[in-house]
Amino acid sequence: MGPIGREGARILCFLLLSAIASTGVYSSPSPASAGSDSPPEVPAVSARFVFTLIPHEGQPVTYGGTFYRYQDTVRFEPDTAPGKDTEIQLIDAEHQLFYRIFPQEKIYFEQRLTPAQRYKAVQEGWVRPPESWREEKVRLKEDSWEGHPADLYFQTRTLSASKASAAQKDYSFVWLERESNIPLRLAYVDAQSHPIIVEFRSLKVAPMDPRLFRPPSDYSSLNPY
Repeated sequence: MGPIGREGARILCFLLLSAIASTGVYSSPSPASAGSDSPPEVPAVSARFVFTLIPHEGQPVTYGGTFYRYQDTVRFEPDTAPGKDTEIQLIDAEHQLFYRIFPQEKIYFEQRLTPAQRYKAVQEGWVRPPESWREEKVRLKEDSWEGHPADLYFQTRTLSASKASAAQKDYSFVWLERESNIPLRLAYVDAQSHPIIVEFRSLKVAPMDPRLFRPPSDYSSLNPY
């Protein structure tokens, strides 16, 4: 594999810190059942998504929500604090679109998926990387996650160079479900050298209503353009 560089070495060290990440099991709420006129269901992934940042000082910072994915579209329902309006986020990586949906007001906003949003979605295992990115994986060992047989890989990802910047590399550990190749867990270091642990808990594949992955037809679009 050759030298992995200082960033890769930091990740190897920080893998040991993953044990302090939150490990409780959550159950994902079921999607709302569709009516009799609902379209044919599609096989989609659902999971309890948990993101943990380990700061240089202080306690780990964790947030999460309910995660659904069908092909290159992701629906994320973040945990909502008391008194806050519910917001649902959709990422359509195929068409490079990002939606913010507000069920209480029955409105949504649509925008182009920014490079930063796309990068974050790829880094956290939500969507596949663009074909122009290069990924190399080194299998480290057989493992498991919440009863799922998995393989642990050390992954190097190279982002294509642009006119404004040189090629960028990042490193991560990723646990892939052996049969489906779905990410179960990831560990990496962010730009500020904080260890990050991403977990997909209670993961399952089941038929779901495809309307979960697009804005509801009876909601109003408030795009200013």
